[in-house]
Amino acid sequence: MTSNLNRTDLTSVSGLVAVVTGGGTGLGLIIARTLEANGAKVFITGRRQDKLDEAVKLAQHGNIIPIQGSTTSHDDLQRAVDAVTKETGYIDLLVNNAGQTTFDSSPDARTKPTGASSVAEIRDYYFNYRPQELWRDTLETNIAAVFTTSMAFLELLDEGNKRREGGSPKSQVIVVGSTGGLTRFTDSFIYNASKVRIIDTIFESCVC
Repeated sequence: MTSNLNRTDLTSVSGLVAVVTGGGTGLGLIIARTLEANGAKVFITGRRQDKLDEAVKLAQHGNIIPIQGSTTSHDDLQRAVDAVTKETGYIDLLVNNAGQTTFDSSPDARTKPTGASSVAEIRDYYFNYRPQELWRDTLETNIAAVFTTSMAFLELLDEGNKRREGGSPKSQVIVVGSTGGLTRFTDSFIYNASKVRIIDTIFESCVC
């Protein structure tokens, strides 16, 4: 039996079908463009249609396909699955990239309390400036939506498996994490907490 150990063949994405959430901007756009430039068909999702349209214009081979919607919306996820099912009927790769940061870089950003801050200042910052809604939105986007997105595309990933001779390599799910889940950076502690938990979620939900 012979095997092909050519480096480019070992890492080739040519012919693959991928979905990249949050693919209209930032790291997601870089991932989508890289996959597409190397021969993959890439579906990108995102909430802002204008950013998705801009991303499509950057495709080298015309194989970036936009699907507007949020990963936190059940209906949007189903619509994305339906669109991919109609276009290809399977996927080989799902990149869970969509996420929400809590770092405030706006001109009105407030400085976090220090050891010299009063109890009233600490309370005001963490109770009013960083309210429960911010916690809920961040945890929903960075944890719950990653899991539900993976489940939404599960059957399409399985169809990708069925297309391969011998069943290998398997369809893949990639979750974009952050060093924020491994380090202490209190300016965005809510974001960090979500990234700690998504690492645990992957371990806990993995079926090997």
